[in-house]
Amino acid sequence: MQLHPEFREKVEEARALGYERVEAEALRRAMEGDEEYVVSGGKVVMIECDDQGEPLPQPRPLKRRRKSDRMLELILKGNLRYKYGTTRAEITGKDGQALGAQPKEPEHDWSRLTDDELKTMLRLQKKLCGLPEDWEGG
Repeated sequence: MQLHPEFREKVEEARALGYERVEAEALRRAMEGDEEYVVSGGKVVMIECDDQGEPLPQPRPLKRRRKSDRMLELILKGNLRYKYGTTRAEITGKDGQALGAQPKEPEHDWSRLTDDELKTMLRLQKKLCGLPEDWEGG
């Protein structure tokens, strides 16, 4: 994506749209909820009479709308963190680095490679990056 800024821009637009849709679905689940069948004793509860007590020609399943309290909690914590968020503090070292000893990446001793090995490494790197073999860098 570094080599193609227009592609990166399209990817970022697609991500933003995806995030908007996910957030809209989270809000819908929290505020509207989903209809589900009422189950008792492992069986769906059936309605056999109308509101006036008259028998229905055909029993129908009882449904209820279930909202997501957990989803609402997450939305509040995310959007109103100062009010509903946790009071947990993160402690870091200098410049945001983690505290304690961190494993160091092994140092590469390029001097141990022969000229032919170095040329092979460069050729492979160009191929992996999709660069022409005659590319000199820049």
